Amino acid sequence: MRIFLENEEQALGIILERIDAANARLVGTNEAHDAWTVLEAAHVVQSANRQYQLYQAMANTRQKPDEALPTYMQRVEQAADRFSTSLATGASADDIINMLVAFITVSNLDPTEDNENFERNLSITGQNNRTSVTAAFRAEQTRRDTATLTKESGLTARTARSPRQGTKPGSPTCIHCKKAHKSEDCYSKFPDKMPLLNAAIRRL
Repeated sequence: MRIFLENEEQALGIILERIDAANARLVGTNEAHDAWTVLEAAHVVQSANRQYQLYQAMANTRQKPDEALPTYMQRVEQAADRFSTSLATGASADDIINMLVAFITVSNLDPTEDNENFERNLSITGQNNRTSVTAAFRAEQTRRDTATLTKESGLTARTARSPRQGTKPGSPTCIHCKKAHKSEDCYSKFPDKMPLLNAAIRRL
C-alpha cells in the first residue's frame, strides 16, 4: 500500500509539473488518476464540430516549398493522429464516411461568389455533418431558385409596363421629324397640310 501511495504521489507530481495554473485549478485536490480524467475531459473534445475541423486540417495538409518528404509525411501523420484521438470510442466506418462526404461536398463546390458565401455560412453555423450539410444544400438551392424566379418575374412585369418605342416594322419614317408618317405629309415641314388648319382656312 505504501508503494502504491508513493507511485500515486509521484504521478500526481509529474502531472502538476507540466500544467499551468488554470489547469492546476481544474485538478484541485484530485489524486493522479482523477486528475488525469479531469484534464482529459477538458482537453480531448469529441464533438462533431471539432472532429470535422481536425479532419479538415488533415485533408488540407500540403507539402511546403522545399519541404523534405519525410517531414511532410510526419506532419500528415500528426494531423491524422489528432483526428483519430478526437473520435469517440467505437466510432464506426459510417461515421468516418459521413464526415468524408460532408467535407468533400463542401470543399469541391464551384468557387463562385455565391458558393463562397454559402460555405462561409456553413462554417459559421457549424453545419459540418452529412445530415446538416444535405439539409443546408436543399435550403440554399430553394433560396436561389426563388430569387431567380422573383428576378425573372420582376423583369417580365417591367417589360410589360414599358411603353412601346420606335415605329412598327414596315412603317415609313419621316426624314424631317423622324415620326411614323410619310415625309411629304409631315405637318412640321408642311403645316398647311394639317387638317385643322385647312378647316379653319376654309371657314374664312
